[in-house]
Amino acid sequence: MSAARAKVVFCLLQWPELLHESVRVLAATAGVSVGSAQGTLSALDEERHLTVGRTRLTRRGELLDQWATAFPAGLGRRLELASFVGDPTPEVWAEAGHVVHASGVYAAEGINGKGMTIYVERVDAKAVMASRWRTPQIVNGEVANIVVRRRFWTSAENSGDDGRGKVLTAPELLVYADLLASGEPRQREVASHLRERLV
Repeated sequence: MSAARAKVVFCLLQWPELLHESVRVLAATAGVSVGSAQGTLSALDEERHLTVGRTRLTRRGELLDQWATAFPAGLGRRLELASFVGDPTPEVWAEAGHVVHASGVYAAEGINGKGMTIYVERVDAKAVMASRWRTPQIVNGEVANIVVRRRFWTSAENSGDDGRGKVLTAPELLVYADLLASGEPRQREVASHLRERLV
């Protein structure tokens, strides 16, 4: 699944009502070209993941599993801007004027953890310093617990408020994929409950 196709599939799984919008709106929401959006719809048609007339996704669970399995090594890796060691402090980024969507264990209900994935427009060196994050020392086997990824989607979820100054929760499908990719049993258990809701 190419990065562009994964973005479109993500948007259709997260916001199924986009099937009732124009291809141009779908493309803008996914942050891809109109050609990529149209190509993805055609591929979904061929693979029988769309009803006749393209009004609804079919075999949604199967498509969701394909997308989530491909995410860590595919789109997730393409979106990664940096990784750090430190305390999860997304509010520092929000206070610096960024639109911040928190994901992974930080955004999951009923689970505690020191990890976090955030989706932002860019890496802000001042926000990194203010958060007291540092680059992991690979030579010592240190593993990053904070991942910064580029936010690629656009949606009307904030009802005219662009979300600056607040820490928003990432779309549920991304929270699910980030929990699943962790490999940790507790996070995967929470992810399984999220999957039930998403399907």
